[in-house]
Formats: sequence, structure tokens, C-alpha cells
Amino acid sequence: MTGQGVPGGEPQRTVDIVAIAGTGPERDMLLIRRQASPYEGLLALPGGRVHADENPVDAVVRVFGDATGIVIGRNQLREVGQFDAVGRDPRGPSITTAYKVRFPDRVKLAGNGNGAAWHRVLSVMCEPLAFDHADISSHAEFAWTRAGSR
Repeated sequence: MTGQGVPGGEPQRTVDIVAIAGTGPERDMLLIRRQASPYEGLLALPGGRVHADENPVDAVVRVFGDATGIVIGRNQLREVGQFDAVGRDPRGPSITTAYKVRFPDRVKLAGNGNGAAWHRVLSVMCEPLAFDHADISSHAEFAWTRAGSR
């Protein structure tokens, strides 16, 4: 995620997206490798700041396209929830709205140099993720299990 909350002001509004391809134990999650502090080198969900003239759904569509080269429609998204724990972003207060999207198979990524890649979900569970992205991913996976493969 980018940006910070205004010191002494409102928390930064951000979005994150859990993208899953495939089904069962062979499913993959799309993650980026952080290139900057905080959490440089760790895997993270694609995410970013909500611009002042955007709502969170428009922001997540924009951010996901910028990070991956994949164009998604608003109707493909399901909201996972809002995450606002104190300290979730060491740069300052933030509230993220998390979404999920599912693809039947891996979708080809644009080579934009940001480290976006598909990773097996089972291997990601053994690796630390940046920010609170392990918690967000867990919530998204539970929601898929509960709701089927929406």
C-alpha cells in the first residue's frame, strides 16, 4: 500500500485485493514483492491508496490493473471487509477495504517490473506477508469456503 494518514488527521484510505486462480490445493494467489520500505522484499497483496475522487471499488480496479496489467470489472469483485487495526501500517493510520477476485486459471501478467507473480496458496501460508495481508488473505479464503466459488 502507498501513502500515509495525515499526522493528527484522518487515516489513509487504502484498498487491497486477494486474487485467486484455480481451485483446490492447486490454487494460486497473486502477490507482489515489495520493492520499498516498509517490508521491503516481503510478499504483499496488490494494493494502494484511494484517491480523493474515487470510491474503494474504482480504486481497487485501478490499483489491480496498474500492478498486474489485468483488467477486472467491478462485478468480479467481492468485498472481504475493512481492516483498521492500530499499527497495521507502520507509516501511519490506515483503513483498508479488502476485496477478492477469482479466476478459473492463472491469468498472464504484464511485465511491469513490480514483482507481481502467482504463488501456490499452500506455499504462501508458510511465508510472512507484509502488513496484515496474511489476516486479510485468511478472511478472503474463509469467505470463499463459506460462500462456494463466487
